[in-house]
Amino acid sequence: MKVRHCICFFLCAIGGMSIWGAEEVAVSESRDVQHEFSVENGYTLHFENFIGTVSIEPSESGKLEALFHITATSGDKEKAKELVDGVQIQATVDTNKVKLSVDFPSSQTIFYYPGGGGKSLKKTLLQKMRTQMRYHGREMTVFSEPSPGALSITIDAHIRVPQGGSLVVDNLVGAVVVRGGVFSLNVDTITADATIEKVQGRVVVATSSGNITVNALDGDVQCMSGSGKIECTVSRGAISANSASGALALTACEFPNATLETGTGSITVSKSKGDINALSGSGKVHIDDQSSISTLKVRSGSGSIRMKGDFSGLEAGFIQTGTANITFASEPFPEALFEVSVGIGQIAIDVPGLKTKGHPLRKFQGSLHENPKGSVIIRAGSGNIKISTSTKKESASTHANAQKHEKTR
Repeated sequence: MKVRHCICFFLCAIGGMSIWGAEEVAVSESRDVQHEFSVENGYTLHFENFIGTVSIEPSESGKLEALFHITATSGDKEKAKELVDGVQIQATVDTNKVKLSVDFPSSQTIFYYPGGGGKSLKKTLLQKMRTQMRYHGREMTVFSEPSPGALSITIDAHIRVPQGGSLVVDNLVGAVVVRGGVFSLNVDTITADATIEKVQGRVVVATSSGNITVNALDGDVQCMSGSGKIECTVSRGAISANSASGALALTACEFPNATLETGTGSITVSKSKGDINALSGSGKVHIDDQSSISTLKVRSGSGSIRMKGDFSGLEAGFIQTGTANITFASEPFPEALFEVSVGIGQIAIDVPGLKTKGHPLRKFQGSLHENPKGSVIIRAGSGNIKISTSTKKESASTHANAQKHEKTR
Protein backbone atom coordinates (compact mmCIF):
# COMPACT_ATOMS: atom_id res chain seq x y z
CA MET A 1 0.00 0.00 0.00
CA LYS A 2 1.43 3.34 -1.07
CA VAL A 3 1.50 6.26 1.32
CA ARG A 4 1.08 9.57 -0.47
CA HIS A 5 1.60 13.06 0.83
CA CYS A 6 -1.81 14.72 1.09
CA ILE A 7 -2.81 18.04 2.67
CA CYS A 8 -6.39 19.31 2.78
CA PHE A 9 -7.38 22.94 3.34
CA PHE A 10 -10.73 24.64 3.77
CA LEU A 11 -10.98 28.08 2.19
CA CYS A 12 -13.66 30.75 2.00
CA ALA A 13 -15.20 30.92 -1.45
CA ILE A 14 -15.59 34.33 -3.03
CA GLY A 15 -19.19 34.78 -4.10
CA GLY A 16 -19.74 35.14 -7.83
CA MET A 17 -16.19 34.25 -8.87
CA SER A 18 -16.03 32.29 -12.13
CA ILE A 19 -13.42 29.74 -13.06
CA TRP A 20 -13.46 31.04 -16.64
CA GLY A 21 -13.99 34.77 -16.12
CA ALA A 22 -17.04 37.02 -16.06
CA GLU A 23 -17.54 37.25 -19.84
CA GLU A 24 -16.67 33.68 -20.81
CA VAL A 25 -19.08 30.82 -21.43
CA ALA A 26 -18.05 27.31 -20.49
CA VAL A 27 -17.19 25.07 -23.44
CA SER A 28 -16.49 21.33 -23.13
CA GLU A 29 -14.34 19.15 -25.35
CA SER A 30 -13.89 15.39 -25.05
CA ARG A 31 -12.34 12.35 -26.67
CA ASP A 32 -12.24 8.60 -26.02
CA VAL A 33 -9.22 6.33 -25.84
CA GLN A 34 -9.57 2.55 -25.89
CA HIS A 35 -7.12 -0.27 -25.16
CA GLU A 36 -7.54 -4.04 -25.38
CA PHE A 37 -5.21 -6.80 -24.17
CA SER A 38 -5.17 -10.59 -24.33
CA VAL A 39 -4.10 -11.92 -20.93
CA GLU A 40 -3.82 -15.31 -19.27
CA ASN A 41 -5.02 -16.53 -15.90
CA GLY A 42 -2.90 -15.02 -13.11
CA TYR A 43 -2.41 -11.71 -14.94
CA THR A 44 -1.85 -8.43 -13.08
CA LEU A 45 -3.26 -5.00 -13.86
CA HIS A 46 -1.87 -1.79 -12.39
CA PHE A 47 -3.99 1.28 -13.11
CA GLU A 48 -2.97 4.86 -12.22
CA ASN A 49 -5.14 7.95 -12.59
CA PHE A 50 -5.04 11.35 -11.00
CA ILE A 51 -8.56 12.71 -11.44
CA GLY A 52 -11.78 11.02 -12.57
CA THR A 53 -14.01 8.03 -11.81
CA VAL A 54 -13.12 4.37 -12.24
CA SER A 55 -15.58 1.54 -12.81
CA ILE A 56 -14.52 -2.10 -13.07
CA GLU A 57 -16.66 -5.09 -14.05
CA PRO A 58 -16.14 -8.60 -15.48
CA SER A 59 -15.20 -8.96 -19.14
CA GLU A 60 -17.54 -10.97 -21.34
CA SER A 61 -14.96 -11.36 -24.10
CA GLY A 62 -12.23 -12.78 -21.86
CA LYS A 63 -9.97 -9.88 -22.77
CA LEU A 64 -8.86 -6.92 -20.67
CA GLU A 65 -10.64 -3.88 -22.08
CA ALA A 66 -10.24 -0.25 -20.99
CA LEU A 67 -12.21 2.73 -22.24
CA PHE A 68 -11.16 6.24 -21.16
CA HIS A 69 -13.44 9.24 -21.55
CA ILE A 70 -11.44 12.48 -21.32
CA THR A 71 -13.37 15.72 -20.80
CA ALA A 72 -12.12 19.30 -20.34
CA THR A 73 -14.12 22.47 -19.77
CA SER A 74 -12.86 25.98 -20.39
CA GLY A 75 -14.04 29.44 -21.38
CA ASP A 76 -12.12 28.98 -24.61
CA LYS A 77 -12.85 26.15 -27.06
CA GLU A 78 -9.24 25.88 -28.24
CA LYS A 79 -8.01 25.76 -24.66
CA ALA A 80 -10.46 22.97 -23.84
CA LYS A 81 -9.30 20.98 -26.88
CA GLU A 82 -5.67 21.57 -25.95
CA LEU A 83 -6.34 20.20 -22.47
CA VAL A 84 -8.04 17.10 -23.82
CA ASP A 85 -5.34 16.41 -26.41
CA GLY A 86 -2.61 16.89 -23.82
CA VAL A 87 -3.74 13.90 -21.75
CA GLN A 88 -2.00 10.65 -22.68
CA ILE A 89 -2.85 7.09 -21.66
CA GLN A 90 0.40 5.16 -21.29
CA ALA A 91 -0.03 1.41 -21.78
CA THR A 92 2.78 -1.06 -21.15
CA VAL A 93 2.74 -4.85 -21.23
CA ASP A 94 5.43 -7.07 -19.71
CA THR A 95 4.64 -10.77 -20.15
CA ASN A 96 1.33 -11.12 -18.26
CA LYS A 97 1.56 -7.75 -16.52
CA VAL A 98 -0.40 -4.75 -17.81
CA LYS A 99 0.06 -1.16 -16.64
CA LEU A 100 -2.25 1.70 -17.62
CA SER A 101 -1.18 5.17 -16.50
CA VAL A 102 -2.73 8.58 -17.16
CA ASP A 103 -0.20 11.34 -17.90
CA PHE A 104 -0.77 15.10 -17.90
CA PRO A 105 1.31 17.84 -19.53
CA SER A 106 3.84 19.20 -17.05
CA SER A 107 2.22 22.66 -17.18
CA GLN A 108 -0.98 21.33 -15.57
CA THR A 109 -0.77 21.32 -11.78
CA ILE A 110 -3.98 22.99 -10.52
CA PHE A 111 -7.36 21.33 -11.06
CA TYR A 112 -11.02 21.64 -10.18
CA TYR A 113 -13.13 18.55 -9.40
CA PRO A 114 -16.72 18.86 -8.04
CA GLY A 115 -16.91 17.97 -4.36
CA GLY A 116 -13.21 17.15 -4.19
CA GLY A 117 -13.88 13.51 -5.08
CA GLY A 118 -15.34 12.19 -1.81
CA LYS A 119 -18.62 12.52 0.09
CA SER A 120 -17.29 12.22 3.61
CA LEU A 121 -16.21 15.84 3.98
CA LYS A 122 -19.06 18.13 4.93
CA LYS A 123 -18.64 21.71 3.74
CA THR A 124 -20.78 24.77 4.27
CA LEU A 125 -21.82 26.99 1.41
CA LEU A 126 -18.97 29.37 2.25
CA GLN A 127 -16.26 26.75 2.18
CA LYS A 128 -14.32 24.95 -0.46
CA MET A 129 -11.67 22.31 -0.08
CA ARG A 130 -8.16 22.38 -1.49
CA THR A 131 -6.21 19.14 -1.56
CA GLN A 132 -2.51 18.95 -2.32
CA MET A 133 -0.88 15.66 -3.36
CA ARG A 134 1.87 14.18 -5.46
CA TYR A 135 1.32 12.34 -8.73
CA HIS A 136 4.18 10.97 -10.81
CA GLY A 137 6.60 13.04 -8.74
CA ARG A 138 4.74 16.33 -9.26
CA GLU A 139 2.88 18.50 -6.78
CA MET A 140 -0.82 18.70 -7.71
CA THR A 141 -3.63 20.81 -6.25
CA VAL A 142 -7.34 20.01 -6.53
CA PHE A 143 -10.12 22.45 -5.59
CA SER A 144 -13.62 21.22 -4.78
CA GLU A 145 -15.16 24.43 -6.19
CA PRO A 146 -14.34 26.53 -9.29
CA SER A 147 -11.23 28.60 -8.59
CA PRO A 148 -9.05 30.98 -10.62
CA GLY A 149 -6.35 29.09 -12.50
CA ALA A 150 -7.86 25.67 -11.80
CA LEU A 151 -8.39 23.43 -14.84
CA SER A 152 -11.61 21.48 -15.17
CA ILE A 153 -10.60 18.13 -16.60
CA THR A 154 -11.56 14.52 -15.85
CA ILE A 155 -10.46 11.12 -17.11
CA ASP A 156 -13.21 8.58 -16.42
CA ALA A 157 -12.16 4.96 -16.89
CA HIS A 158 -14.41 1.98 -17.59
CA ILE A 159 -12.42 -1.24 -17.33
CA ARG A 160 -13.56 -4.81 -18.02
CA VAL A 161 -11.33 -7.54 -16.64
CA PRO A 162 -11.17 -11.35 -17.01
CA GLN A 163 -11.42 -13.62 -13.98
CA GLY A 164 -8.40 -14.87 -12.07
CA GLY A 165 -6.23 -11.78 -11.99
CA SER A 166 -4.70 -9.34 -9.53
CA LEU A 167 -5.79 -5.69 -9.72
CA VAL A 168 -4.09 -2.61 -8.28
CA VAL A 169 -6.03 0.65 -8.67
CA ASP A 170 -4.41 3.98 -7.72
CA ASN A 171 -7.05 6.66 -8.33
CA LEU A 172 -6.25 9.80 -6.40
CA VAL A 173 -9.39 11.90 -6.91
CA GLY A 174 -12.70 10.39 -7.98
CA ALA A 175 -15.02 7.53 -7.04
CA VAL A 176 -14.00 3.90 -7.56
CA VAL A 177 -16.73 1.32 -8.21
CA VAL A 178 -15.99 -2.40 -8.66
CA ARG A 179 -18.90 -4.77 -9.30
CA GLY A 180 -18.39 -8.51 -9.74
CA GLY A 181 -15.41 -10.70 -10.53
CA VAL A 182 -12.96 -13.29 -9.26
CA PHE A 183 -9.65 -11.57 -8.53
CA SER A 184 -7.62 -9.94 -5.77
CA LEU A 185 -8.10 -6.19 -5.52
CA ASN A 186 -6.07 -3.35 -4.03
CA VAL A 187 -7.58 0.16 -4.20
CA ASP A 188 -5.67 3.25 -3.06
CA THR A 189 -7.12 6.79 -3.20
CA ILE A 190 -6.60 10.23 -1.68
CA THR A 191 -10.05 11.81 -1.77
CA ALA A 192 -12.65 9.44 -3.15
CA ASP A 193 -15.43 7.07 -2.18
CA ALA A 194 -15.00 3.37 -2.98
CA THR A 195 -17.75 0.81 -3.57
CA ILE A 196 -16.84 -2.87 -3.94
CA GLU A 197 -19.55 -5.48 -4.63
CA LYS A 198 -19.73 -9.20 -5.42
CA VAL A 199 -15.99 -9.78 -5.63
CA GLN A 200 -14.46 -13.19 -4.86
CA GLY A 201 -10.92 -12.71 -3.59
CA ARG A 202 -8.89 -10.66 -1.12
CA VAL A 203 -9.80 -6.96 -1.11
CA VAL A 204 -7.76 -4.05 0.32
CA VAL A 205 -9.14 -0.49 0.16
CA ALA A 206 -7.47 2.66 1.51
CA THR A 207 -8.55 6.30 1.21
CA SER A 208 -7.38 9.42 3.00
CA SER A 209 -10.81 11.03 2.76
CA GLY A 210 -13.82 9.07 1.61
CA ASN A 211 -16.45 6.47 2.45
CA ILE A 212 -15.88 2.77 1.80
CA THR A 213 -18.78 0.42 1.05
CA VAL A 214 -18.32 -3.31 0.51
CA ASN A 215 -21.17 -5.71 -0.19
CA ALA A 216 -21.51 -9.43 -0.92
CA LEU A 217 -17.76 -10.16 -0.86
CA ASP A 218 -16.33 -13.66 -0.61
CA GLY A 219 -12.81 -13.25 0.77
CA ASP A 220 -10.80 -11.37 3.35
CA VAL A 221 -11.23 -7.59 3.33
CA GLN A 222 -9.13 -4.77 4.78
CA CYS A 223 -10.48 -1.19 4.76
CA MET A 224 -8.79 2.02 5.93
CA SER A 225 -10.19 5.55 5.81
CA GLY A 226 -8.80 8.73 7.29
CA SER A 227 -12.13 10.55 7.53
CA GLY A 228 -14.97 8.46 6.21
CA LYS A 229 -17.37 5.72 7.26
CA ILE A 230 -16.84 2.06 6.42
CA GLU A 231 -19.78 -0.28 5.78
CA CYS A 232 -19.64 -4.01 5.10
CA THR A 233 -22.75 -6.11 4.42
CA VAL A 234 -23.52 -9.74 3.56
CA SER A 235 -19.86 -10.73 3.22
CA ARG A 236 -17.76 -13.77 4.16
CA GLY A 237 -14.12 -13.68 5.22
CA ALA A 238 -11.88 -12.02 7.80
CA ILE A 239 -12.56 -8.29 8.20
CA SER A 240 -10.24 -5.47 9.23
CA ALA A 241 -11.66 -1.92 9.27
CA ASN A 242 -9.97 1.22 10.54
CA SER A 243 -11.16 4.84 10.38
CA ALA A 244 -9.66 7.82 12.17
CA SER A 245 -12.98 9.61 12.56
CA GLY A 246 -15.69 7.64 10.78
CA ALA A 247 -18.32 5.11 11.82
CA LEU A 248 -17.86 1.38 11.20
CA ALA A 249 -20.81 -0.92 10.45
CA LEU A 250 -21.03 -4.65 9.72
CA THR A 251 -24.37 -6.25 8.81
CA ALA A 252 -25.13 -9.91 8.09
CA CYS A 253 -21.45 -10.87 7.74
CA GLU A 254 -19.71 -14.17 8.52
CA PHE A 255 -16.06 -13.98 9.55
CA PRO A 256 -13.52 -15.99 11.51
CA ASN A 257 -12.51 -12.67 13.09
CA ALA A 258 -13.24 -8.97 12.69
CA THR A 259 -10.86 -6.22 13.87
CA LEU A 260 -12.60 -2.84 14.05
CA GLU A 261 -10.96 0.42 15.15
CA THR A 262 -12.12 4.04 15.01
CA GLY A 263 -10.91 7.16 16.74
CA THR A 264 -14.13 9.13 17.22
CA GLY A 265 -16.78 7.12 15.38
CA SER A 266 -19.27 4.48 16.45
CA ILE A 267 -19.04 0.73 15.81
CA THR A 268 -22.13 -1.31 14.95
CA VAL A 269 -22.23 -5.05 14.27
CA SER A 270 -25.59 -6.71 13.61
CA LYS A 271 -26.84 -10.13 12.53
CA SER A 272 -23.28 -11.39 12.06
CA LYS A 273 -21.22 -14.43 13.07
CA GLY A 274 -17.62 -14.57 14.27
CA ASP A 275 -15.06 -13.33 16.81
CA ILE A 276 -14.71 -9.57 17.32
CA ASN A 277 -11.97 -7.18 18.43
CA ALA A 278 -13.48 -3.66 18.54
CA LEU A 279 -12.00 -0.37 19.77
CA SER A 280 -13.49 3.12 19.69
CA GLY A 281 -11.79 6.12 21.24
CA SER A 282 -14.97 8.02 22.04
CA GLY A 283 -17.85 6.36 20.20
CA LYS A 284 -20.46 3.81 21.15
CA VAL A 285 -20.08 0.12 20.35
CA HIS A 286 -23.27 -1.87 19.66
CA ILE A 287 -23.23 -5.58 18.83
CA ASP A 288 -26.71 -6.99 18.20
CA ASP A 289 -27.99 -10.40 17.10
CA GLN A 290 -24.45 -11.77 17.11
CA SER A 291 -23.81 -15.53 17.26
CA SER A 292 -21.07 -18.15 16.84
CA ILE A 293 -18.58 -16.16 18.88
CA SER A 294 -15.88 -17.60 21.17
CA THR A 295 -13.50 -14.64 21.56
CA LEU A 296 -14.58 -11.05 22.15
CA LYS A 297 -12.69 -7.87 22.98
CA VAL A 298 -14.64 -4.59 23.08
CA ARG A 299 -13.28 -1.28 24.38
CA SER A 300 -14.43 2.32 24.27
CA GLY A 301 -12.83 5.32 25.91
CA SER A 302 -16.06 7.19 26.61
CA GLY A 303 -18.82 5.51 24.62
CA SER A 304 -21.54 3.12 25.70
CA ILE A 305 -21.29 -0.61 24.96
CA ARG A 306 -24.34 -2.73 24.17
CA MET A 307 -24.17 -6.44 23.42
CA LYS A 308 -27.27 -8.50 22.68
CA GLY A 309 -27.49 -11.89 21.04
CA ASP A 310 -26.42 -15.50 21.44
CA PHE A 311 -23.04 -15.38 23.20
CA SER A 312 -23.43 -18.85 24.72
CA GLY A 313 -20.19 -20.03 23.12
CA LEU A 314 -18.14 -17.15 24.52
CA GLU A 315 -15.01 -18.45 26.27
CA ALA A 316 -12.68 -15.41 26.27
CA GLY A 317 -14.17 -11.93 26.67
CA PHE A 318 -12.98 -8.48 27.68
CA ILE A 319 -15.45 -5.56 27.69
CA GLN A 320 -14.48 -2.14 29.02
CA THR A 321 -15.53 1.51 28.84
CA GLY A 322 -14.24 4.55 30.67
CA THR A 323 -17.25 6.78 31.26
CA ALA A 324 -20.43 5.12 29.96
CA ASN A 325 -22.87 2.25 30.51
CA ILE A 326 -22.46 -1.39 29.50
CA THR A 327 -25.28 -3.80 28.63
CA PHE A 328 -24.55 -7.51 28.17
CA ALA A 329 -27.55 -9.67 27.31
CA SER A 330 -27.17 -13.23 26.07
CA GLU A 331 -29.71 -15.95 25.50
CA PRO A 332 -28.59 -18.65 26.31
CA PHE A 333 -26.11 -17.29 28.86
CA PRO A 334 -22.41 -18.28 28.54
CA GLU A 335 -20.89 -20.97 30.77
CA ALA A 336 -17.82 -18.79 31.44
CA LEU A 337 -16.74 -17.22 34.72
CA PHE A 338 -17.77 -13.55 34.79
CA GLU A 339 -15.62 -10.95 36.56
CA VAL A 340 -17.60 -7.70 36.71
CA SER A 341 -16.58 -4.40 38.30
CA VAL A 342 -17.59 -0.74 38.25
CA GLY A 343 -15.82 2.32 39.69
CA ILE A 344 -18.65 4.85 39.97
CA GLY A 345 -22.05 3.33 39.25
CA GLN A 346 -23.96 0.11 39.91
CA ILE A 347 -24.29 -3.41 38.58
CA ALA A 348 -27.71 -4.90 37.80
CA ILE A 349 -28.01 -8.67 37.36
CA ASP A 350 -30.91 -10.59 35.80
CA VAL A 351 -29.47 -14.06 35.28
CA PRO A 352 -31.46 -16.78 37.08
CA GLY A 353 -29.17 -19.31 38.77
CA LEU A 354 -26.03 -17.16 38.59
CA LYS A 355 -23.81 -17.93 41.57
CA THR A 356 -21.79 -14.89 42.66
CA LYS A 357 -18.99 -14.01 45.06
CA GLY A 358 -18.22 -10.47 46.18
CA HIS A 359 -20.33 -7.32 46.15
CA PRO A 360 -23.14 -7.77 43.55
CA LEU A 361 -23.50 -4.01 43.02
CA ARG A 362 -19.81 -3.10 42.66
CA LYS A 363 -17.51 -6.03 42.01
CA PHE A 364 -18.19 -9.76 41.81
CA GLN A 365 -17.31 -13.07 40.20
CA GLY A 366 -20.10 -15.30 39.01
CA SER A 367 -20.95 -18.33 36.92
CA LEU A 368 -23.87 -20.62 36.16
CA HIS A 369 -21.66 -23.68 36.62
CA GLU A 370 -19.31 -25.09 39.22
CA ASN A 371 -16.71 -25.64 36.49
CA PRO A 372 -16.99 -22.63 34.16
CA LYS A 373 -15.64 -22.70 30.62
CA GLY A 374 -13.49 -19.66 30.00
CA SER A 375 -13.52 -16.13 31.42
CA VAL A 376 -15.36 -12.88 30.66
CA ILE A 377 -14.21 -9.59 32.20
CA ILE A 378 -16.54 -6.56 32.17
CA ARG A 379 -15.39 -3.18 33.54
CA ALA A 380 -16.78 0.35 33.63
CA GLY A 381 -14.84 3.23 35.14
CA SER A 382 -17.86 5.48 35.56
CA GLY A 383 -21.21 4.05 34.49
CA ASN A 384 -23.74 1.30 35.13
CA ILE A 385 -23.45 -2.33 34.04
CA LYS A 386 -26.46 -4.52 33.22
CA ILE A 387 -26.09 -8.28 32.76
CA SER A 388 -29.09 -10.38 31.78
CA THR A 389 -30.40 -13.33 29.81
CA SER A 390 -33.07 -11.29 28.05
CA THR A 391 -32.20 -9.81 24.66
CA LYS A 392 -35.50 -7.94 24.46
CA LYS A 393 -35.82 -4.21 25.14
CA GLU A 394 -36.58 -3.57 28.80
CA SER A 395 -38.01 -0.63 30.68
CA ALA A 396 -35.83 1.56 32.86
CA SER A 397 -37.49 0.27 36.04
CA THR A 398 -36.84 -3.33 35.08
CA HIS A 399 -33.20 -2.50 34.42
CA ALA A 400 -32.78 -0.86 37.81
CA ASN A 401 -34.51 -3.55 39.87
CA ALA A 402 -33.38 -6.73 38.13
CA GLN A 403 -31.00 -8.37 40.60
CA LYS A 404 -32.29 -11.93 40.74
CA HIS A 405 -29.37 -14.20 41.55
CA GLU A 406 -28.20 -16.81 44.02
CA LYS A 407 -25.50 -15.35 46.20
CA THR A 408 -22.82 -17.59 47.73
CA ARG A 409 -19.95 -16.56 49.97
